[in-house]
Amino acid sequence: VGDCPFAAVVPGSVWATKRWPAANFAKLARGLDEEFDLPVVLLGSSGERELCDGVVRKAGGRTVNAAGSATLGETAAVIARARLFAGNDSGPTHMAMALRVPSVAIFGPTDPGQFDFTGHALVYRDMDCSACSFYGGKRCHLGHWDCMMRISPENVMRAAGDLLEKRGVAA
Repeated sequence: VGDCPFAAVVPGSVWATKRWPAANFAKLARGLDEEFDLPVVLLGSSGERELCDGVVRKAGGRTVNAAGSATLGETAAVIARARLFAGNDSGPTHMAMALRVPSVAIFGPTDPGQFDFTGHALVYRDMDCSACSFYGGKRCHLGHWDCMMRISPENVMRAAGDLLEKRGVAA
């Protein structure tokens, strides 16, 4: 990516219930590249490399997989340089918000009320069953995972566009 503007995206999370589908992250990556001229750098642990490879295959364009190739400090440095960040409820998402990088946080089973999203965007489906607990759960107790499945790529792109517009980046 070099010195050009880019978006940092983290499709992983410690629990599967907190992961928005990889196909949706691929649509997001393609949209950020095509609509905002922001190539995407995918970040994550070495255990998330295969997940990110799948996102790259579906996204095409200028999406690159850097999962597993950076230390925690290096990941923070990459996030700090990003024009925009998008990710699930995960450590890197909270890191991006702390670094004041405009961030789109995708939440499902976790109660988002415990965090301050000022200057960032929260994408969350307020459903009868979510948040299912303070920190979410390792399994969907209803077996449908609708809190994440019903978040569309268009919703996340809209939130990203709003953040970029506020920063004077969006066309």
